Amino acid sequence: MFEITWGMPVVIYLFLAGLGAGSFCLGALTSRKSGPGWEYCSRVAFLLAPPAIAIGLLMLILDLGYKTRFWRVLTVLNPGSPMSVGVWLLCGFLFISILCAIFWLPVSARRQIPWIGRLSIWNQEKWSRRFAIMGIPFALGVSVYTGVLLSATVIPLWRNMSLPVLFFFSALSLGIESGAVLGIASLNKGDGEAMKQPLRFLRRSNRVILPLYLLAALLFVFSLAVSSHSKTAAYHLMTGWSGFAWWIGVIGLGIILPLVMVIRKESKRYAWIFSSCLLLGDFLLRLVLVLEGQAAM
Repeated sequence: MFEITWGMPVVIYLFLAGLGAGSFCLGALTSRKSGPGWEYCSRVAFLLAPPAIAIGLLMLILDLGYKTRFWRVLTVLNPGSPMSVGVWLLCGFLFISILCAIFWLPVSARRQIPWIGRLSIWNQEKWSRRFAIMGIPFALGVSVYTGVLLSATVIPLWRNMSLPVLFFFSALSLGIESGAVLGIASLNKGDGEAMKQPLRFLRRSNRVILPLYLLAALLFVFSLAVSSHSKTAAYHLMTGWSGFAWWIGVIGLGIILPLVMVIRKESKRYAWIFSSCLLLGDFLLRLVLVLEGQAAM
């Protein structure tokens, strides 16, 4: 028997951090384009990022042994500690993602925000774009940090420099797809023409991201298998329940099936299936790595 130190709250945190980072990147990209379809995608992507990061942070706090002492992490920045840097990075990203989200709120809802809701800055598009550009390094940092946090430990399955790369492409595919599909779904049935350009963007981007995601996943397995200190961990990952979840869930349903789908079709109904596969695969990726990493200790 083994003791699970990091449980489901950490899995949910890793998943939501990737979702928030990826959706913010989508918002930053699509906000530079004009048209109702792009506008819907941008609004949903920017509004999705803050709650995803906030709930992820809450999951992280709930998993701590001393929950009421979480604030002490913010009293000092230790550059040598991945946890310290990560918490500051998450809080900084949460702050700037909230600012960007305010720009995309309906005017009536924005004016209800105390003290700052009626400021004229929210009506200036140039500031919306500036905040989006400022937030991109934070979003990219968060997407990589979740993998760095695990790779900085002594656990053989996690102590692998290819893990941050794997988490980066996972977060990018997850956030971009979720934000875009929710944005497209919010369009009215009569806005079919507005969907075409965002859907083409999805296909083009995923034709690049998904092969790189697959390559990163295979590189992660290969690097585990050839390393003397992680061969046993690689064997445990590839067999049993974790092997089934990895090859069928993460690789099959989460990467290869969406890649086949994105090459062949382009429709609103198909986009939901595509997004569901990515969501399932990305969640299973974090679930398998967190639980199996501790089991193989």
